[in-house]
Order: sequence, then C-alpha cells, then structure tokens
Amino acid sequence: MTNNLRNLKARVAILVALAMTAADMAPAAAAIKEPPSEEAVTDQKRAEDYGKEPATGSDAEMMEEQNFFQDLVSEIFWKDKKTVREGQYGDGVLWSLNEDGVMIFSGEGELPDYTGENAIPWYPYKNDIEEVIFEDGITSIGAHLFAGYRYLRAVELPDSVNHIGERAFWNCASLSQVELPDTVLNIDGKAFGQCPLLSDEIPVSRGLLGENVKWNLDRGGVLALEGEGPMPDGTDWTDFQWYSCFDMIQEIDIGEGLTTIGAYAFDSCEKVSHVSLPEGITVIGESAFAFCDGLVSVELPDTLTRIGAKAFCGCKSLTGVTIPDGVKRIDSNAFYGCESLTDVVIPDSVTTIVGGAFSKCPQPVRDYPYSQGYL
Repeated sequence: MTNNLRNLKARVAILVALAMTAADMAPAAAAIKEPPSEEAVTDQKRAEDYGKEPATGSDAEMMEEQNFFQDLVSEIFWKDKKTVREGQYGDGVLWSLNEDGVMIFSGEGELPDYTGENAIPWYPYKNDIEEVIFEDGITSIGAHLFAGYRYLRAVELPDSVNHIGERAFWNCASLSQVELPDTVLNIDGKAFGQCPLLSDEIPVSRGLLGENVKWNLDRGGVLALEGEGPMPDGTDWTDFQWYSCFDMIQEIDIGEGLTTIGAYAFDSCEKVSHVSLPEGITVIGESAFAFCDGLVSVELPDTLTRIGAKAFCGCKSLTGVTIPDGVKRIDSNAFYGCESLTDVVIPDSVTTIVGGAFSKCPQPVRDYPYSQGYL
C-alpha cells in the first residue's frame, strides 16, 4: 500500500470520527453528493477500461484510492442496506425505505390518518415498497396509509400496536404475509379488504363495541359477535364500526351471552340471507335488521319478549316469520314493507301490536285483535 493511500485513509478516518461525534450530521451529509449506483460505477469503469490494458503504477494506485473512498462512503452512509428515502411522520415516528423495498417505522406513537394520497410523504415510492416493518413503540396505523400498494408483500406488526385504521392496507393485491398480534384489538373498516392472497386467519376488520362486545369480520363475510349483556344501541347504522363493511357481510353469527340486539346494528346488510338469534336475546332494537334486502328467513329465540320499531322494515325478501311464545309487544312498522312476507305466526302471548307493524305486506296478518293502529 502506498504512502499516499495510507495518508488518505488516515485523513478520512479523522474526518469520519469528527462527523460521527457531531451533534447534527445533516448539514455535512447534505454537502456530500450522493455516490453513483454500483451499476453506474461498473458501466463507467467498463467504458473507461474498454480496449485498455490493466492499469499499473500510479493509475492502479489512483483506482485503489477511488475504490477505497467509494467503499468507505457506502459503509458510512448506507450500512447493510442502502437507505434511499427517509423522513418523519407524525410526532416521534421515523420512516426509512431501503433499496430492497423494505420500509421501517421506528420511534414511539401513532401514525396519523390520511385521506389524501398526496399527503403521505412516501407515496411517490409506493411501487418500490415490498415489505413494511413497524418496530416496537408504534401504537396505531393510520387510515388509508398503504391502500392500493400493489407490490406490498409482507407486513410485520409489534405487540405495541393496538389499532389499524380504515382501509390501511386495502386493495394490496400482492399482500400475503401479515404478522398480526393479539394486541391489535381494533381493525377498522376494510383495513385488510380486497387482499386476495391473505389467509383466513387475517380478518377484514375487528373491534370492540362498547365495553362488552367483541366482533370480527372474516374473509368469508361472516360477522361474529361475542360478549355478555346488552348490545349498545345506535342512533343510525354509522354508529357501528362494521357499517363501512356492510356490503361484505354475508352471515351474522351472534354468540350466546348477549341479551339484546342494538338499534340499527345490522341495518342495510343486504347480502345476509338468514339470521338465527341465540337463546338469551330478549329485545330486538329499532331498525336492527331494517332494509336487509336479501334476508329470506329468520329464527327468533324463545327468550324474546319484544320486537322493536322497524326491526325488519323493508326486508323485501323475507317470506315468513314465527313469533315465539313469550313475545308481548311488536312495535310500529316492525315488518313494514316486507313485500314477500306471506307466512306469519303470532302467539297468544302478544298483547300489543303497534300501528303499521305489518303495513305494506302482501299478506296482512288477519283476524288478530291488535290494540293500536292498523295492520
């Protein structure tokens, strides 16, 4: 090794030591021009060496010095895998993307929601992202952050994550691997929807309803609920987290332990064709199954005592219903507009049918001593 090269190494080593101990390397890094890619270096070298004899003497020493300097810069600034893009997102969260398409989020806190793709700083590189790793400390993945990333293949989530926002990974056609810890209690609407390569173990969405009800929408369209006590009521269908997935829900599975069906809970779940409510349910809330256009049949439990207003309103495919012995009251418009309802059985336990309960049905309930309104 020549003295010049030794001197160069010594000088560079001193500069590197000073740079690494500086409080802020950003100004120094900004002043250094990005080295050319390995391919560019190779192509340039081939062009320079074409038709020449191997370099000797001072030329060889110069090339050795150049190669050493390039390798040293790569080692300092691009350790292991070269970082091609990086930045900060939200408060306290850093992101980086390397040349292999691996994106890493580090730090502490949540990644905020975004609805506009232009507001996502890494969006211009979406086609380069193949894997996303969230390190421990990240608590929430914001809505829409990776929607439509067609080359994304794998996502790794730590135990610190407890929430994934709406459509966060929606329509990721190549996504086949997701490490999803049990700590992720809330997966908002369609977070993993339209990801055809994911296994059935990864739900489309899941969450907590109130403090006592867990729900899960699987990839087959089954919405399963479990818990104890009454289901919370809504003021309309948007109060339920699964409302944004209503077009994907094909079956509703309600576990034993729940005592009521909340108002508006399954309003407009048009693809559900059959509902079987478990024993223990005592009340079906207002508009609970309203406008479920595909609902053909329903099985009601013997524990049921009341059918709320508009509970099955507008279920135009419903053909028959047997009211259990024990039901005392059918509220207004409970079966209003059920165009196909021709077979209705009402027991003697029913003492009150409020006005319009069976209006706009082709086969009205006849010869029944209702107490108010009309049938």
